[in-house]
Amino acid sequence: MDSKQHWGVLYFDIKQLSALLSKNRPKYKKNTKFAELQIAFVFALFCEMVHKKKYLIGIPTLNNLIASSRPTPDQIFDRKFALDEDFDIVVAPKEEAKKKYHRLQIVRFTGDVKGSTEKLFRFLQEKKFNIPKDENLLLLVSLEKDLQLNYIQLGEKLNNANVPYGQIFVFGEQKREDSKVILFCYYVFPKVKLFGTVDCSILFSIKSDKRRN
Repeated sequence: MDSKQHWGVLYFDIKQLSALLSKNRPKYKKNTKFAELQIAFVFALFCEMVHKKKYLIGIPTLNNLIASSRPTPDQIFDRKFALDEDFDIVVAPKEEAKKKYHRLQIVRFTGDVKGSTEKLFRFLQEKKFNIPKDENLLLLVSLEKDLQLNYIQLGEKLNNANVPYGQIFVFGEQKREDSKVILFCYYVFPKVKLFGTVDCSILFSIKSDKRRN
């Protein structure tokens, strides 16, 4: 999609965004933009691990807002930006942010106790595939429950559908018998593979590092 607006990006690195989310969680934990930033934060962690480079997470906004002053948390989480685009968040390699970035559309899938691969596919088809095709747009699907899905089957269904995105990722949490909670991310379109896994304790390590600096 070609943007009709002159937009810029308000960037945060992993530690800065971790601090912003932690500080504002009591007030905004049920806020939509807060949830989107949490999801983008986790995706950026996976990108850093897989690509072995630092990533930034950005909030798209109008250029004049960035030029005038850095937006407040209230402006960020209450969506007080006059921007109307098909994407929610931007992630970019830190050293290449001015010329290379990924536009993300984010959706949360709650499903139900018996959430299935077919239900997820139908949900995406009905709710997220009604936009113009854009190979540079990525879809992040956050599973809000511990669902047992067949990602090979999901990938096959997506490859036989009219998918408007260049890439689709699905991620969520998996509880193990040793009480650890593992974050996982699957690349499901246009091919299927495990993008990465990480112990949730890494999130606490990031916060601890921030306090020490």
